[in-house]
Amino acid sequence: MKAAASPNDSPIMRGRKERVKTTLRWVSLLHGVSDSIAKISSPLFVYELTGGNSAEAAAFFAFINMGMSLAEFVLNPLFGQLSDAYARQSVLLLWPPLNALSRVAVTQFTTKQIFFAQQVIIKMLEYVFEKGITCAVTDVYDGDERSVALGQINFMREGVGVLVGSLVGGWVAATYGHRAAYALCAAASFGAYALLYFRMVET
Repeated sequence: MKAAASPNDSPIMRGRKERVKTTLRWVSLLHGVSDSIAKISSPLFVYELTGGNSAEAAAFFAFINMGMSLAEFVLNPLFGQLSDAYARQSVLLLWPPLNALSRVAVTQFTTKQIFFAQQVIIKMLEYVFEKGITCAVTDVYDGDERSVALGQINFMREGVGVLVGSLVGGWVAATYGHRAAYALCAAASFGAYALLYFRMVET
Protein backbone atom coordinates (compact mmCIF):
# COMPACT_ATOMS: atom_id res chain seq x y z
CA MET A 1 0.00 0.00 0.00
CA LYS A 2 1.38 3.40 -0.98
CA ALA A 3 2.08 5.78 1.92
CA ALA A 4 0.19 9.05 2.01
CA ALA A 5 2.15 12.01 0.72
CA SER A 6 3.37 14.44 3.34
CA PRO A 7 1.86 17.96 3.20
CA ASN A 8 5.43 19.24 3.03
CA ASP A 9 5.85 17.41 -0.30
CA SER A 10 2.84 19.03 -2.00
CA PRO A 11 3.53 21.21 -5.07
CA ILE A 12 2.38 24.30 -3.20
CA MET A 13 4.72 23.64 -0.28
CA ARG A 14 7.63 22.79 -2.59
CA GLY A 15 7.06 26.07 -4.43
CA ARG A 16 6.94 27.94 -1.13
CA LYS A 17 10.22 26.37 -0.03
CA GLU A 18 11.95 27.27 -3.29
CA ARG A 19 10.68 30.84 -3.08
CA VAL A 20 12.09 31.21 0.43
CA LYS A 21 15.44 29.70 -0.57
CA THR A 22 15.76 31.71 -3.79
CA THR A 23 14.84 34.98 -2.07
CA LEU A 24 17.29 34.39 0.77
CA ARG A 25 20.07 33.48 -1.67
CA TRP A 26 19.75 36.84 -3.43
CA VAL A 27 19.30 38.70 -0.15
CA SER A 28 22.44 37.04 1.22
CA LEU A 29 24.35 38.01 -1.92
CA LEU A 30 23.41 41.67 -1.40
CA HIS A 31 24.22 41.33 2.29
CA GLY A 32 27.70 40.05 1.44
CA VAL A 33 28.22 42.86 -1.06
CA SER A 34 27.09 45.51 1.42
CA ASP A 35 29.17 44.11 4.27
CA SER A 36 32.32 43.83 2.14
CA ILE A 37 32.01 47.42 0.91
CA ALA A 38 31.49 48.59 4.49
CA LYS A 39 34.63 46.79 5.67
CA ILE A 40 36.65 48.54 2.97
CA SER A 41 35.18 51.99 3.59
CA SER A 42 34.93 52.06 7.39
CA PRO A 43 38.71 52.30 8.02
CA LEU A 44 38.79 55.33 5.71
CA PHE A 45 36.17 57.04 7.85
CA VAL A 46 38.23 56.24 10.95
CA TYR A 47 41.31 57.67 9.24
CA GLU A 48 39.36 60.84 8.48
CA LEU A 49 37.95 61.11 12.00
CA THR A 50 41.35 60.69 13.64
CA GLY A 51 43.19 63.00 11.26
CA GLY A 52 45.45 60.19 10.07
CA ASN A 53 46.85 59.54 13.55
CA SER A 54 47.53 55.79 13.47
CA ALA A 55 47.65 55.38 17.27
CA GLU A 56 44.34 57.19 17.74
CA ALA A 57 42.80 55.22 14.86
CA ALA A 58 43.87 51.91 16.39
CA ALA A 59 42.41 52.91 19.77
CA PHE A 60 39.14 54.00 18.16
CA PHE A 61 38.87 50.73 16.21
CA ALA A 62 39.50 48.77 19.41
CA PHE A 63 36.72 50.75 21.12
CA ILE A 64 34.31 49.96 18.27
CA ASN A 65 35.20 46.26 18.26
CA MET A 66 34.74 46.12 22.04
CA GLY A 67 31.26 47.61 21.66
CA MET A 68 30.34 45.11 18.94
CA SER A 69 31.61 42.14 20.93
CA LEU A 70 29.82 43.25 24.09
CA ALA A 71 26.56 43.72 22.17
CA GLU A 72 26.84 40.26 20.66
CA PHE A 73 27.66 38.65 24.02
CA VAL A 74 24.73 40.27 25.81
CA LEU A 75 22.08 40.04 23.10
CA ASN A 76 22.94 36.90 21.13
CA PRO A 77 20.74 34.59 23.28
CA LEU A 78 17.72 36.79 22.51
CA PHE A 79 18.00 36.83 18.72
CA GLY A 80 16.24 33.54 18.03
CA GLN A 81 13.52 34.42 20.51
CA LEU A 82 12.85 37.70 18.71
CA SER A 83 12.09 35.96 15.43
CA ASP A 84 10.00 33.35 17.24
CA ALA A 85 7.94 36.07 18.91
CA TYR A 86 7.58 38.59 16.08
CA ALA A 87 7.74 36.36 12.95
CA ARG A 88 10.69 35.74 10.68
CA GLN A 89 9.83 38.27 7.99
CA SER A 90 9.37 41.10 10.48
CA VAL A 91 12.79 40.47 12.02
CA LEU A 92 14.44 40.14 8.60
CA LEU A 93 13.02 43.50 7.56
CA LEU A 94 14.73 45.34 10.44
CA TRP A 95 18.38 45.36 9.38
CA PRO A 96 18.49 46.26 5.64
CA PRO A 97 16.70 49.64 5.72
CA LEU A 98 18.35 50.74 8.98
CA ASN A 99 21.74 49.70 7.66
CA ALA A 100 21.18 51.71 4.48
CA LEU A 101 19.88 54.81 6.29
CA SER A 102 22.68 54.71 8.87
CA ARG A 103 25.34 54.54 6.14
CA VAL A 104 23.83 57.61 4.50
CA ALA A 105 23.71 59.37 7.89
CA VAL A 106 27.43 58.70 8.45
CA THR A 107 28.31 60.23 5.09
CA GLN A 108 26.36 63.39 5.95
CA PHE A 109 27.15 63.70 9.67
CA THR A 110 30.62 62.28 10.17
CA THR A 111 31.46 62.44 13.86
CA LYS A 112 33.04 59.87 16.16
CA GLN A 113 29.87 59.54 18.21
CA ILE A 114 27.63 58.92 15.19
CA PHE A 115 30.12 56.54 13.59
CA PHE A 116 30.51 54.52 16.80
CA ALA A 117 26.76 54.29 17.37
CA GLN A 118 26.20 53.29 13.76
CA GLN A 119 28.82 50.54 13.87
CA VAL A 120 27.61 48.97 17.12
CA ILE A 121 23.83 49.27 16.66
CA ILE A 122 23.85 48.09 13.06
CA LYS A 123 26.11 45.16 13.96
CA MET A 124 23.61 44.12 16.63
CA LEU A 125 20.79 44.17 14.08
CA GLU A 126 22.96 42.30 11.59
CA TYR A 127 23.23 39.44 14.07
CA VAL A 128 19.41 39.41 14.32
CA PHE A 129 19.20 39.41 10.52
CA GLU A 130 21.59 36.47 10.06
CA LYS A 131 19.88 34.47 12.81
CA GLY A 132 16.53 35.18 11.13
CA ILE A 133 17.79 33.76 7.83
CA THR A 134 18.92 30.57 9.55
CA CYS A 135 15.61 30.26 11.40
CA ALA A 136 13.60 30.81 8.19
CA VAL A 137 15.50 28.05 6.38
CA THR A 138 15.14 25.75 9.39
CA ASP A 139 11.37 26.32 9.34
CA VAL A 140 10.86 25.04 5.79
CA TYR A 141 13.64 22.47 5.27
CA ASP A 142 14.62 19.28 7.04
CA GLY A 143 17.69 17.05 7.02
CA ASP A 144 19.92 17.16 3.97
CA GLU A 145 17.73 19.75 2.23
CA ARG A 146 18.33 22.14 5.11
CA SER A 147 22.10 21.65 4.95
CA VAL A 148 22.12 22.22 1.18
CA ALA A 149 19.95 25.36 1.45
CA LEU A 150 22.08 26.87 4.23
CA GLY A 151 25.24 26.01 2.30
CA GLN A 152 23.96 27.77 -0.82
CA ILE A 153 22.89 30.83 1.15
CA ASN A 154 26.22 31.07 2.99
CA PHE A 155 28.08 30.64 -0.29
CA MET A 156 26.18 33.56 -1.81
CA ARG A 157 27.06 35.78 1.16
CA GLU A 158 30.58 34.68 2.06
CA GLY A 159 31.67 33.63 -1.44
CA VAL A 160 30.08 35.57 -4.26
CA GLY A 161 28.97 38.54 -2.16
CA VAL A 162 32.37 39.10 -0.58
CA LEU A 163 34.13 38.73 -3.94
CA VAL A 164 31.84 41.15 -5.78
CA GLY A 165 31.68 43.60 -2.87
CA SER A 166 35.45 43.65 -2.41
CA LEU A 167 36.15 44.24 -6.10
CA VAL A 168 33.45 46.85 -6.68
CA GLY A 169 33.78 48.49 -3.27
CA GLY A 170 37.53 48.78 -3.52
CA TRP A 171 37.30 50.35 -6.97
CA VAL A 172 34.57 52.82 -5.96
CA ALA A 173 36.39 53.83 -2.77
CA ALA A 174 39.65 54.36 -4.66
CA THR A 175 38.02 56.23 -7.55
CA TYR A 176 35.21 58.22 -5.96
CA GLY A 177 35.97 58.11 -2.23
CA HIS A 178 34.69 56.28 0.81
CA ARG A 179 31.43 58.25 0.94
CA ALA A 180 30.49 57.01 -2.52
CA ALA A 181 31.34 53.47 -1.41
CA TYR A 182 29.06 53.86 1.63
CA ALA A 183 26.29 55.03 -0.71
CA LEU A 184 26.76 51.84 -2.74
CA CYS A 185 26.64 49.86 0.50
CA ALA A 186 23.31 51.53 1.28
CA ALA A 187 21.97 50.73 -2.21
CA ALA A 188 22.76 47.03 -1.77
CA SER A 189 20.88 47.01 1.55
CA PHE A 190 17.87 48.75 0.00
CA GLY A 191 17.88 46.04 -2.68
CA ALA A 192 17.85 43.35 0.02
CA TYR A 193 14.95 45.11 1.75
CA ALA A 194 12.93 45.25 -1.49
CA LEU A 195 13.43 41.53 -2.06
CA LEU A 196 12.38 40.68 1.49
CA TYR A 197 9.36 42.96 1.38
CA PHE A 198 7.98 41.90 -1.99
CA ARG A 199 9.13 38.27 -2.34
CA MET A 200 9.69 36.75 1.09
CA VAL A 201 6.88 34.65 2.55
CA GLU A 202 6.36 34.08 6.26
CA THR A 203 7.71 30.70 7.35
